[in-house]
Amino acid sequence: MAFRLCADEWRHVSAFLQSPALSHVCLQTWNALQRRHLLWLATSSNVSEMMTMLKDDPAVHTLTIHCKDIKDGGARQLAVLKDVPSLTSLRLHLKQNRINEHGAEAFAALKEAPLMTALSINLERNQIKDHGAGALAMLKHSHLMQTLSLNLSGNQLTDKGVQALATLKEASSLSALSLNLQYNSIGMGGARALAALKDSALLTALTLDLEHSPIGDSGAQALAALAHAPSLQALRLGLALCQIGDNGANALAALKNAKALKALTLNLRYNLTGTSGAQGLATLRASPTLTSLTLDLERNQLGDHGAQALASLKHAVSLTSLHLMLQRNQIGDSGAQALAQLKETPSLTALTLDLDQNNIGDDGAQELGMLKDAAFLKTLVMNLEDNSVSDRGAKALAALKNAPRLATLTLNLGHNQIAVNGAQALGALSDAHS
Repeated sequence: MAFRLCADEWRHVSAFLQSPALSHVCLQTWNALQRRHLLWLATSSNVSEMMTMLKDDPAVHTLTIHCKDIKDGGARQLAVLKDVPSLTSLRLHLKQNRINEHGAEAFAALKEAPLMTALSINLERNQIKDHGAGALAMLKHSHLMQTLSLNLSGNQLTDKGVQALATLKEASSLSALSLNLQYNSIGMGGARALAALKDSALLTALTLDLEHSPIGDSGAQALAALAHAPSLQALRLGLALCQIGDNGANALAALKNAKALKALTLNLRYNLTGTSGAQGLATLRASPTLTSLTLDLERNQLGDHGAQALASLKHAVSLTSLHLMLQRNQIGDSGAQALAQLKETPSLTALTLDLDQNNIGDDGAQELGMLKDAAFLKTLVMNLEDNSVSDRGAKALAALKNAPRLATLTLNLGHNQIAVNGAQALGALSDAHS
């Protein structure tokens, strides 16, 4: 096969894959690609030599470097990568490298890379403070940068540093931004600052992870302003362990008004959302553009009434993919029976129901088995581990083998009360989808 492609065709393939392995397939691919895509390991002992090799090298287009204990001195060495003339994509993995403000300042120089369009810097669990965040925000001055990912989880940022990062909205060409800010010292002021990202006219994809930040309902209300982002098509908000209750969840439901939003993920694990908040989130069904929705509500306070509220998502006319993570919410049979009504969602092709560690028995499982009647469902993932399902419920779930369009089925029934007869019924289900 390799001999059927010319060098230009191989370069197009490699540009899509961005994998160094392709250069080593045969002599022809080596001659065509050579050092076009590189994956290297940098340590304090070799980083200087490595940068000398890479600087001014026109062959390198994409580069991934995993770093081990390079500290600030190594970070300053990595800033030389701005001088690699053809570099378009750079990934730096710097988790736990004891980098502080000076190292962050060095990375800001990457804004000068002449052709770079994609940059990912993982600085998880280092020693970066607000000044370092301000330095990283200077990446907004890159003229060609379209995709930027900054992982600053587990550093020492406060609202002041987040306010600096929010100025990335001023970047002239940025269309995709990911900021992982978990486990810092961020509060309401930081959430309000991040909400200003709505003012970016070009941003189409945004990920904000604020896990373990006490932003509360007021912070969630501030972030709901992202509904006004004019071009935003994909939004992921990581808000686990953020002390968000019903008022915050109801505020986030305003995202249904986002004019261009097609994919929404709300991670609200380990918060305080109950029935009222679930009712608010269920109004996301009114979005005319939303095709993919993920709600992670593990260990909130939903109960059966909250599950019943979420079941009204069946009225979402545009939704094709729905993922509900509802573990440890004291949902019983009546809640499961309500969720089974999601089979009526008119355009749904993919459904995930994670109901691990609830109170669902055979009556609930029997209704969930009726998901076989979903008109267009092709993919179903259902986790009922650690509930109270016995043979009767297992036999009902085995009827999913009769679903007319279902091509992929994942069913977890571990730690229930299923005996031989139920296992035999489920065995037939396994045969049908093997």
